[in-house]
Amino acid sequence: MLPPVEADPHGSLRLSSGVYRAALEAIGFRTVIVDLERFGPAELRALRDTRLQALFSDGGWVNSVMIEDRDGEKPLPERLGVPVVALINDNPCSDWMPLIMGRDDPRQTTAFLDADFATLWRRWVPQRGSHRVYVPACPPMPPPPPEAERDIPVLTVATLRPSDQFRRHLEERCPEPLVHALYSIIVDTGLAETLAPFSAVCDTAFAALGIRLNLETPGHRFLLCLADHHIRNERRRRMIARLAHHPITLVGHADDVPLHPDSRVLPPVPHSGLMALYRRARVVVACPPYVGGVSERLTHPMAAGAVVVAPPTILSDRLLGRDRVFATVAGDFGDLADGLARATDPGIRRRILATAQAEVVERFTPEAMMRDLMSGVGALPASAPAA
Repeated sequence: MLPPVEADPHGSLRLSSGVYRAALEAIGFRTVIVDLERFGPAELRALRDTRLQALFSDGGWVNSVMIEDRDGEKPLPERLGVPVVALINDNPCSDWMPLIMGRDDPRQTTAFLDADFATLWRRWVPQRGSHRVYVPACPPMPPPPPEAERDIPVLTVATLRPSDQFRRHLEERCPEPLVHALYSIIVDTGLAETLAPFSAVCDTAFAALGIRLNLETPGHRFLLCLADHHIRNERRRRMIARLAHHPITLVGHADDVPLHPDSRVLPPVPHSGLMALYRRARVVVACPPYVGGVSERLTHPMAAGAVVVAPPTILSDRLLGRDRVFATVAGDFGDLADGLARATDPGIRRRILATAQAEVVERFTPEAMMRDLMSGVGALPASAPAA
């Protein structure tokens, strides 16, 4: 199920959906593509006429499609009566999540990018289906180009907002002083505790002020969503600030942070363009968006043959270790200069690249991911299509 274009401005979900469809075909499933951007009565009739085993939706957007009938309005998967595999790759407090969070059906397997997302989800929607954690698959790519052809020494991707923009937005929506105190505790704790799950950070803040967190309250969800984006923004700011003494290629913008005079700034590009830049980079400095999971910010540059420099996450510590498949630096990027030195040391570089290829690129393949997720809903290949 392809998401609406509005939900996928950089095309990353549509690109990954194509990768996952090819993987499903490779392991023996027949598939059909359904574009939710152009979904109507004809598409619904076609699906009803197809013997489906499952629906696969990167982002879970299939649950946002409501079908009216004599018994009222119900989500598309319920109308079709087939299992759903949904990948959730954003914080459940985000503005758009109510569109897809209305159901956690016994026939739905929900795979979260960060285990903490499941914790937050269960505080809002009672768990009825299966919950898992997934690592974004490494996309199939041609063999990495040789070192001599990599013309970008250090690449990073970041778009920064002015720090005061978040607090201004908070003041517009929530002028109460207690809310501002709560917000400050969440942001300050999140920046200080770089490996603390976001739910634990929020619990600490609410307990400190004697407030009970209730995710059914839109104001609480807004507060947590804004604080989450603020924390991620300031982590990216720390990363860019630590790179001020190094010439870099920055994809995005960081207007209020000084850069090295020899740095280049490129505008944001579609995900396919970003993959091409990864293949030209020798080193990619990444700021993981969430502290719990392993995101494509790590796996995709590895697939392109670049050495990644990044802080650890809870899941990367458990699955990958430190300084094995990427040069690991502190959560505040305080030792970033040392991380860059290790990433460019010929011996260390060869070791990291070889280990990343064997333990990440060859392990987290689209086929392995689809085989695992489809077995979870009881789907069997070579008998009926998965949409």
